[in-house]
Order: sequence, then structure tokens, then C-alpha cells
Amino acid sequence: MSYKHPVDTSFIETQIGDSPEIIIEMSVVFLEVLREYQKYIKEGITSNDFVAIRLHAHKIKPSLSMFGLTGILELVVTIEKAAHNEENMIKVVEYANRVDAELPMIYHQVEEIIEEKGEKSA
Repeated sequence: MSYKHPVDTSFIETQIGDSPEIIIEMSVVFLEVLREYQKYIKEGITSNDFVAIRLHAHKIKPSLSMFGLTGILELVVTIEKAAHNEENMIKVVEYANRVDAELPMIYHQVEEIIEEKGEKSA
């Protein structure tokens, strides 16, 4: 795939095997969690709530790792650190915008994985 931060399910597959049903289930949950992250980070930015931003950035890191999204993970770690130090909100917004710009591609890739694995398990 040609995306800047391609989704990689190899970690999941080495942990649980190449079970299409489980990968589909984990992918669906991942999409839900990622959408929640996006929503809560935006709410934290709007309300200038560094604690909420830090909490939600921290909570999404394991999911990003499981799907091999190390580039996005680095951006989220930067958001978490900036929120922890209660740095200028401009830095948090800058990195959150960079993450947001890549999320549609990630959503698309994960949806493709769900579709592809669904076809294999049918």
C-alpha cells in the first residue's frame, strides 16, 4: 500500500494466527477506539483540557502499535507529552491536525482489511 503510515496486521497475526474472524473483530474495535480518540482529543482541545488530551492520547497508543502505525504513534506520543507538560495548546493542535489528516486513509485501509478478511472467511 502506498499510504504514508500503512496499517500492518502482522503483529496481530503473530499473536493470534491468521484468523480472519478475529482480525475483523479487532479491526472493528480499532475503528471504534480511533474514532473515540479523535472525538475526545477534539473536545479536550476545545475546552483547553490538557488532562483529557493526555489521557486519550495515552489510551490509543497500544491500539496504534497493534496495527503497526508507528508514524501516527510518534505523533500521538508528542501530543501526550505536550499535554502532560501543559505546553502551548498550539503545539497540541498542530500535532492533532497532523494525525487527523491521516485518519481517513487509516480508516479506509482498516475497512479494506475487514472486507478482504470477510471475503476469505466466507
